[in-house]
Amino acid sequence: MGEKTKRKTILIFICIVIIFSVVALSITLVLYATKFNAGLADDQVIWSYFGDYLGGVLGPVFTFLTIIILVVTLYYQREELELTRQELHNSTEQQKRSATALETQMESLKLQNQVIYEQTFDTTFFNLLNNLSDYYENLTLEIGLDRGNLRDYPSNVALDRLIDMIENKIMIRTQKNVQIVIKDIITESLNDESIYKLLEIDGYINEILKFIDKEKITNKEKYIRILYLHIKFNKLKLFYYMSYMKNNKKIIEKYALFKDLNYKFLKNAYGNLVDYFSPAAYG
Repeated sequence: MGEKTKRKTILIFICIVIIFSVVALSITLVLYATKFNAGLADDQVIWSYFGDYLGGVLGPVFTFLTIIILVVTLYYQREELELTRQELHNSTEQQKRSATALETQMESLKLQNQVIYEQTFDTTFFNLLNNLSDYYENLTLEIGLDRGNLRDYPSNVALDRLIDMIENKIMIRTQKNVQIVIKDIITESLNDESIYKLLEIDGYINEILKFIDKEKITNKEKYIRILYLHIKFNKLKLFYYMSYMKNNKKIIEKYALFKDLNYKFLKNAYGNLVDYFSPAAYG
């Protein structure tokens, strides 16, 4: 029942009660006056009788009306309580729906932020790869059996030449410290500028690896594979030898960066030098 309808009903009920009370009182007075031809008496006893008459006749009527009013009041109070309870229930449900909608919105916002984050990561990552490709493309190295017999070699030719030099020299070295072996070979086969270039490229690859490893992206393996495709073959081999001079074992082993290298061949060729990295680095 609407609020306006309820008020109208209560007003009509009150009017009916008032009219009924007035009619009952009027009928009682008319009957008394007609029956006893009564006017205004001067005797208090007569007024006492008249009062008893009114109380006896109208008392039950007004008691009945009072009970009806009480019942109606209780009915509307019950309706009010039911309405209040329904409103509280609706309010609770609305709050639940609002909370669910907010949670959905937050989840959607979180996904959007993750998408934006990964898009930003993609942009930075591929910019780093482009810079790495430029490093390799513009690379020239002065290489020789020793520093007295150095020659300029461009890009891939330089990498192939240096790798052959390293692998030939490793086989005749007997030092147990692999880092010293690699460092000595690099130092005697290149001039300082070429060594700096190699360290720069090696450091750049390591920075890309750290960048992938520390960022909160969902598929790190995908980016490792993309990086891997950029340093395959002679680039990977050179990175392998240069990594002996760096403290980057954990991240290399974590992502098995040397999985395309033949561990058994390296083990047979170089012996314990290969064990600088755990088998996890070889996949």
